[in-house]
Amino acid sequence: KKQTENMVLWYTLVCRNAQISGGELSGELEEEILQLTELLFTMTTTHMLCLLTASVASHATDRNSIVDLLEKVIVYPQIPPGAPLDMVFSARALLESPDSPERDEWEARAMAAVEERAKLIERPADRRRFLKARLRRLED
Repeated sequence: KKQTENMVLWYTLVCRNAQISGGELSGELEEEILQLTELLFTMTTTHMLCLLTASVASHATDRNSIVDLLEKVIVYPQIPPGAPLDMVFSARALLESPDSPERDEWEARAMAAVEERAKLIERPADRRRFLKARLRRLED
């Protein structure tokens, strides 16, 4: 399990670096990441599944395959409360054109997921920090 967590973290950082630097992922690296996501469809790894699929979505060369993967995550019945599903909705929204109604719908779903997740945080100060961080990320 520790090795899987480390791999997810590494691939997430690689995707984020590519996003920040405007770089591309090699086809081989993208395929490795997509293969790893298939192993994360378990109750104990759904948090990592959401994080990794959202991270790789903006770098996918095959739009249809990444849409299918994101949809598979969204409908996965074992996503527990508190999983970062908002990240998956946001990634799905970014695959639509900026002025499309579908993008607005996906962004609305992301916002609703953030609000639902915030309700699970008991301390008001922690909830505020969470909302501030998530809403800032959604605006990017």
